Amino acid sequence: MIAFVDQKPILKVGNQNIHNYDLDWLERAIDEALEENNAGNPILSETICEAFEEYLTEESEHVSINIESLYEKLSYMLESIGLEYLVESIEIHAPEVTLDLLSYVEKHPEGFELGFIVNLSQDIQALQPFKHGQINIANQKEAIQSLKGAKRWSPGCQAMSEEVDRWVNIIR
Repeated sequence: MIAFVDQKPILKVGNQNIHNYDLDWLERAIDEALEENNAGNPILSETICEAFEEYLTEESEHVSINIESLYEKLSYMLESIGLEYLVESIEIHAPEVTLDLLSYVEKHPEGFELGFIVNLSQDIQALQPFKHGQINIANQKEAIQSLKGAKRWSPGCQAMSEEVDRWVNIIR
């Protein structure tokens, strides 16, 4: 058993660790697979998610699990209950992800914009294979001002902020 508040393992999505998540995103993936197979049934997808959440909270011994492994376990469960046709159709969706830009600045002190950009772009690229409900950016203004060494918001800060927005929009 896991000692986290919601008792689910940490979910690794790309380079991000998600600690507190619901399974709405997983239900959407199952709904889409059911619809693709002309078997749309919201009660079935809800029941599958409830059973899978019970597995994650009660039976899984993982402290953390990457999203690909989570989908492998879901596929095994679907096959074992006779829904193997869904396994081929299901796409990997991911939960809401928040990128806290201050954590990138901590790794790259004032003036080292290239390191900041490289790390952020690597993390964004690692998220690209997954369908996301939402990707949030936290502390963007503060991080950019700190990285630029600016006491006030400047045109340089604005330009960098717009660039970050463009990168994030690539995967939204």
